[in-house]
Amino acid sequence: MSATIAGVSAGRFRRRNYGRNHGYLLDGQKIISVTRVLSLGLPKPALINWAASEAAKAAWERKDELATANYSDFIQTVSRAHERTRNTAAVKGTAVHAFGQKLAHGERVDGIPDEVAKKVDRYVDFLNDWQVVPVVTEAAICNLSVPYGGTFDLIFTSPLFPGRVFLADIKTSKAVYGETALQLEGYARADFYIDGGGGEVPMADLGITDHVVIHLEEERYHVLEMDRGDDVWATFLHAVGVAKAMDGPRGESEMDALVIGEVYRPGEAWL
Repeated sequence: MSATIAGVSAGRFRRRNYGRNHGYLLDGQKIISVTRVLSLGLPKPALINWAASEAAKAAWERKDELATANYSDFIQTVSRAHERTRNTAAVKGTAVHAFGQKLAHGERVDGIPDEVAKKVDRYVDFLNDWQVVPVVTEAAICNLSVPYGGTFDLIFTSPLFPGRVFLADIKTSKAVYGETALQLEGYARADFYIDGGGGEVPMADLGITDHVVIHLEEERYHVLEMDRGDDVWATFLHAVGVAKAMDGPRGESEMDALVIGEVYRPGEAWL
């Protein structure tokens, strides 16, 4: 890898953290993130059925409590059940990622909560089985031309696979979906990443050869190869276009701007 250069973007890009969330700025303006591209730019019909199922389960499991609730409280509790489930899973996933980053660098970790301990153990199994040599962990990236930002989980090598450099995403969800191939391709096509000293290092210097998902379950782990290349990149760019149309500068959908407004009424002049 070459030495850190004096700014691929000359300092125009930065990641901004606020609370539990973060965003990306280029020239002081917010740019879309890779994960938001996947959230807004791809249809997810299965999520509609999942959300309905979570609402139905909440209504059944809390039927005694909700029997005396007023209409507004009932609707609020049931309709937002999927958000509570999603947020709980997100908190657990974030915890696994945080512990995983330390473990990848050989640091000792204590105080692992019981609800994530088994998946952290599986990550330790992966690190040991694969004899992982971390190259970069949890680094922000930027593509200047599209543009977008993001943060990848791990780039590593292994003596078991000489000459190969793996770009990896850690997943703690029930399944791994094809959209993660787009996520990894987006990271790989970035112009640079931010190293530990705040310098901008070209992604091309890493020599990435493989895109993989480390899927952590409580009893086992899987390392799944993901598709990569120009076709995946083209699909990601299509998703970027849709996501940007759905994500206006102030959070509203740019699709709303396609409705110009009423032109005229019968019997009135066309203005």
